[in-house]
Amino acid sequence: VGLALLAVLIGVTTLNVWQTDRTESKQIELLARIGAIEKALENGLPSSGGAARSNATDEPPYMSAAFRDPQNLLVRDTPWLPPDVQQGGTLNLKFGSDPKGFGYLTENGADTTEIQSYNTMFLIKYLRDDPTKKAADFAYSMVVSDDKLKFTFKLRQDIFWHEPTVDYSTSRYDWLKGDHQVTARDLVFMFDMLMNPQVAGAAPLRSYYESLDTYRAIDDFTFEITWKEAKYTHLTTMLDVFPVPEFLYAFDEDGVRYDPSVLGQRFQDHWYNPRAIGCGAYRFVSFEPGVKIELERNPRHPLGGNAFDKIVFRILPDQNAWARLLRTKELHLSQLQPGQYRSEVLEGPPDSPFRNGDLASDEYWEHSYFYVGWNQDKPWFGDKRVRWAMSHAFNAELLLQDVFLGLGALTTGPMPTINAPYYDKSLPFIPFDLARAAELLNEAGWK
Repeated sequence: VGLALLAVLIGVTTLNVWQTDRTESKQIELLARIGAIEKALENGLPSSGGAARSNATDEPPYMSAAFRDPQNLLVRDTPWLPPDVQQGGTLNLKFGSDPKGFGYLTENGADTTEIQSYNTMFLIKYLRDDPTKKAADFAYSMVVSDDKLKFTFKLRQDIFWHEPTVDYSTSRYDWLKGDHQVTARDLVFMFDMLMNPQVAGAAPLRSYYESLDTYRAIDDFTFEITWKEAKYTHLTTMLDVFPVPEFLYAFDEDGVRYDPSVLGQRFQDHWYNPRAIGCGAYRFVSFEPGVKIELERNPRHPLGGNAFDKIVFRILPDQNAWARLLRTKELHLSQLQPGQYRSEVLEGPPDSPFRNGDLASDEYWEHSYFYVGWNQDKPWFGDKRVRWAMSHAFNAELLLQDVFLGLGALTTGPMPTINAPYYDKSLPFIPFDLARAAELLNEAGWK
C-alpha cells in the first residue's frame, strides 16, 4: 500500500510540474505577443494586418505626465472619428488649378496649405472644440516663462518623416533610405531657413518674427524660443511653426551637403520642390500637372484619424464641372459657386440631389471677409475725402445680395461678425450714398 501511495504521489507531482511548466510557457508566449503589440502601437502600426485601426495609439507615459502639469499650456485633443467609422477607400477632392509648388515655407497658396494640413504636423494647433485653447500636435508641452519671453516645447518621440518620393531603382538616392526621426533639429532648421534672407518665399511669414531673439534645440526633443519683447501675437505665431527635414533640404540630389553660404538660395529652389514631404497623417505620392495629386495613408501616424487609404486631388479648372462630378460621385466634397447655388439649390427642381437629400450638404459661417482697398500710394486715393467718396459709392448691400446671394453679412472691419465676441457692433456701416460721394469728390477737386 505504501509503495502504491508513493507511486501515486510521484505521478501527481510529475503531472503538476508538467502543468506548471506548460502554464509558464503560455505566459511567456502571451507576454511576448503583448510586447509585440505594444511595440507596434509605439510605431503607430496596425497590430493585426491592418484590418482594424484605432483613432490613435496609446499615449506615451511621458505625455500623460505632461498633461497633468499645471504649467503646460497645451491640452490633449480628442479623437474626432467615431469608433465605428467606416475606414479604407479613396477620398476624391479637387483643386481649381495646379499648386505653384510644395515648399511649405516658400509657398503660401491655399492649395499648398491644404496639402500641408494632410501631409505634415505643426508645433501646436487649435483645440478642435474650443479655438480659444491650444492643443498638442508635434509638441505635447508648452511652458511660457513668467515674463512671457521664453517658450519651451517638449516634442513627441514617435514621429518619423515619410519616405521621400524618389526613384530608388538606382543607387543615386540610397542616402535617403531608412528611418529619419523628426527632432528639435528640424525645428531649428525651419527657423534657419525662415530667417535666411536668401529664402525670398519665406518673407511673408518672416515679417511676424521681427521680435525674435534666439531659438535652439536643448536636446533632440526639447525646443526653446525667446523673444526680445512680450507680445500676445507670439502665441498665435507658434501655430504656423512646423518641422522641416534637414536630412533632405540641406543636401543636393547626390547627398552632398550645401555650403552654408548658399544654403538659403538652394533651399528656395530645391531639387525636391516638385514634391512634398511631411510627417503627418498622409504621405505625398505623386503629382501629375493638370491631372491630380495623390496622397496615401501613413500607418505610423500616432494621432490616428486618417481613415481613408488614399486622398486624390483632381485638378479641375472648369468650375461648372464641380457640381456635375458631385452628382456622379466622382467628387466626394466640393463647395458650390454662387451661380451653382442659385441654379441647384434656390431654383433647382425638388428632385435635384442638392435638395432631395441624395447629396449631404450644409451651410456654415467662415471666419473670412472680402474687401476693396483704396491704394493710398496712388495720388487720387491719397486724399481721404476721395476714399470716403469711393466707399459711399460702393454698394456693398447690392453685392451681398446679387453676387453672394445673401450668403454673408456686412462688416465694418477686418473681423468676422459671427461668433466673434470682440466685434465692435457700435461702429456704423458706411451707407451707399451717391450724393454724398459726389459732394466729397467736388471738395477734393474731382468734378
